[in-house]
Amino acid sequence: MRYFSVGLAGEVMILALEPGEMLLESIKKVISQENITDGIVISGIGSAARARFHIVTGKSPVKDQYIEREGSLEIMSLQGVIASGEPHIHITFSENQEAFGGHLEEGTEVLTLSEIVMVKLPQANLIRIPHPVTGYRQLQTR
Repeated sequence: MRYFSVGLAGEVMILALEPGEMLLESIKKVISQENITDGIVISGIGSAARARFHIVTGKSPVKDQYIEREGSLEIMSLQGVIASGEPHIHITFSENQEAFGGHLEEGTEVLTLSEIVMVKLPQANLIRIPHPVTGYRQLQTR
């Protein structure tokens, strides 16, 4: 287990996305425009016409399975960490009383709206380094 104390939180950004806008691509654009090196995505809701995400499958070796779904999808939750300007965001969708989700990928399209809250962590100094066993990049401080 690792534990990080990152100091005080900074500026809060609220994204209001409209029909047809792309979820992750819009988040990345704000990260770039607002010079967010480190931060957290604390909330996200809305709906999606198309969902693109991946899940981890298997144990050894671990693999990523990429999934695409289209329809009238509710975005139940969205949260994550931004480290070194790179977002790592998980998302939960629902459709017809079924919930599903995983790691948000580019290509997720807003259906009616999406509202996302992000917070800068100006003193965090976060990086991700590969885990020696799994190879997946894990959160560390510099």
